[in-house]
Amino acid sequence: MSCIDEIHAFEQRVQQMERKLFLSALTVLKNQEDAQDALQEAVFKAYLHRSKLRDDKAFEAWITKILLHEAYRLYKKRKKYLHTVALEDCIPFFSENIPSDDIEFFSYISMLSKPEQEVVILRFYHAYSLQEISSILHLPISTVKSRLYRTLKKLKNQQEEKHESFTPAGKMDADRKTT
Repeated sequence: MSCIDEIHAFEQRVQQMERKLFLSALTVLKNQEDAQDALQEAVFKAYLHRSKLRDDKAFEAWITKILLHEAYRLYKKRKKYLHTVALEDCIPFFSENIPSDDIEFFSYISMLSKPEQEVVILRFYHAYSLQEISSILHLPISTVKSRLYRTLKKLKNQQEEKHESFTPAGKMDADRKTT
């Protein structure tokens, strides 16, 4: 494969995943410009180190891991200066329509800690198995399982609280407690 063909193949693979990668970075950074910076830096680093990828089938996991590390590095670096926006406000940034399920998914995830975000994003958004997540994060599978199930319970409680507060019965219960 010529160098130009290799560059073109790499570019196509990244473009197929661009929306997923961007939303993953946006979840961590909560800022579209910083998410785009993290994405660009991750793609650049992945391209530079593409020879280190041992299994071509693991490309998506590999570049996702690079992106998450880059997003967390950028978050730490810019923590004092970050201007955050709601995920919904970033929708026009991509020309594709982002499904409302994705928006809701990332809205919940953005409230989680870094380790919780990693496991949930890799499991449910990128559809990796627990074993693959264990390998990507260099964690024992038991840690991945416990982190995932503890986080799912936390998300379920958040969702129930959110839906409870919007129901007429939830409003009436809240009114009774205040009187």
